[in-house]
Amino acid sequence: MATDALLEAKFDSLVDSFDPSDSISVEDANVEMRKYWLKFLQAGFDANVVTGMLAPEDVLAHHEALVDYGANFDIDEFISALDEEFIEKHWNGLVKAGANPDSLIDRVYGDYVFGDYGRQVNSIGDLEDLSNKGVSAEKSLTMIESWLKFREDRPEEREEVLVYLMDHGLSRKAARKSIEDNMDSYMVEYIVESDSAFFKEIGINSADYVDRWIKSHKGYYSLTELDSLPKSVSVVRFLGAFSMREIIDESMDFGFEYFIEDWLKYDEIDTLAQRFLDEIGYTTDLYDAEAMLDLVLAGASIIDTKKVVESVDFSQYDEDDVDSWHWYLREVGYEN
Repeated sequence: MATDALLEAKFDSLVDSFDPSDSISVEDANVEMRKYWLKFLQAGFDANVVTGMLAPEDVLAHHEALVDYGANFDIDEFISALDEEFIEKHWNGLVKAGANPDSLIDRVYGDYVFGDYGRQVNSIGDLEDLSNKGVSAEKSLTMIESWLKFREDRPEEREEVLVYLMDHGLSRKAARKSIEDNMDSYMVEYIVESDSAFFKEIGINSADYVDRWIKSHKGYYSLTELDSLPKSVSVVRFLGAFSMREIIDESMDFGFEYFIEDWLKYDEIDTLAQRFLDEIGYTTDLYDAEAMLDLVLAGASIIDTKKVVESVDFSQYDEDDVDSWHWYLREVGYEN
């Protein structure tokens, strides 16, 4: 293509004097290219050379025309040379030019480790900002993850974050993985105690974690406080974690008969009596035998009172103990 001699001379002069390592040379070229870029392209000069001497904001403003005239415009390569301030200022233009918001955000935030120097994502407000920038929910979760780990003793915050991100495109599978990957004691406790519908929605069954919850809470719940158990922890399942020996020993301070009263709110007396027979059986111990008679008094039909009496070794007990024993026998209507 024939070109204007003066325009060609201008182009050649700019190319010859351009030194990308010299800030003054770059600035001069940017100024001249801002005036002549379209004329150079229309005259048929190399679009890649023209692009290389344009200021980044001009490249971004005219990238469609540059590409139309043959420039090999690689948005990722272009972004790699930009600083954080430019990216934030020209965010929409970069996205329009084909930049992936998830890649752009890496340049703006860098390291996501909570507590390190730099910007952090640590609130729903920050997630809203990311969403407004077009950052994916998956990427947003990655960016807030270190803060959530730092706040592991507040598992409700992870739920809040995941609910927000699911409303903005995060899959149930990704939300479930986030929970399962962070299934520490705080999360187990929260899943079991909160009775939140969120966990069911993402495919997590609180019943699957009840045994872990019981194991960690067994020493903190009195057997007389069965009504205070979380909704997802049945009394029968909770008590199944205790041996009959543990139940009797813990009941010594307030009386096994009161524990039985609590038990009867939830299950049949013979179920408890059968556990007693299976784990302790007919015994020579007077106090265990009295516990068996408490079961009889409460209506247990599977305990043979005569066997209870015949099993006890009275020689090891004092008169007061024996008198107490006689009271039990009178109460159950036993006649020797």
